[in-house]
Amino acid sequence: MNKTAMTIAVAAVSMGAVASGFAAGTAEAQPGHQRSWVTDDGWKASIASTHEKVQKVAPLSSVPTSREAFMSMRAVSTLAPPAGQAGSPITGELEAGYMIGCAVQLESVTGSVGASLGIGGSGGGGVSATGPSGNLSISPQALLQPSLSVTMSPGKITTIAFDKKAVGAGRASTTTREGHISIDGCAGPVAVRSYAILKTSTPKANDGNAVYGRVVYL
Repeated sequence: MNKTAMTIAVAAVSMGAVASGFAAGTAEAQPGHQRSWVTDDGWKASIASTHEKVQKVAPLSSVPTSREAFMSMRAVSTLAPPAGQAGSPITGELEAGYMIGCAVQLESVTGSVGASLGIGGSGGGGVSATGPSGNLSISPQALLQPSLSVTMSPGKITTIAFDKKAVGAGRASTTTREGHISIDGCAGPVAVRSYAILKTSTPKANDGNAVYGRVVYL
């Protein structure tokens, strides 16, 4: 298979994936994840994600290269000092959010007369939730029909933090309910995965760990 034919085949598969994933699904509840460890200077630490739910919905734009979902999750941290050191100082940060991946970013669609067919946004499609947007490079065009060409770029993974919280000794948590995520300009499958990260710092050591949820396709 030559390069042009291979590019056309990849584009066709990507557009087919868009069509199959366009309909909204039901909410998917995810199992909790937890990890416990002892820091280098003896603190007992744990990080967990619970109450995770992904509610896929049809995009308001009704554009097949867009996805929308409402995400819920809770991240919980615990920090217990070494034996006999109840007054020892410790600071930390608890972060929770989602990683979003798109196989193929759609940059532009152009007809034979050179008019743009409406793939908007600065620098092409991106991921948005409280502001962040992807800045993408443009790759060579793939000719789909004699009168239609599609410009696509390689896939991209974007990390969006829903919340960050300063923590100390004891238990702390951050909860997101129905957080909104929208993905625009993606001509292939869209995958999301939750994460929760705990970073700690004491006069003697910095430490940290994380847990990750299951991959969900929108």
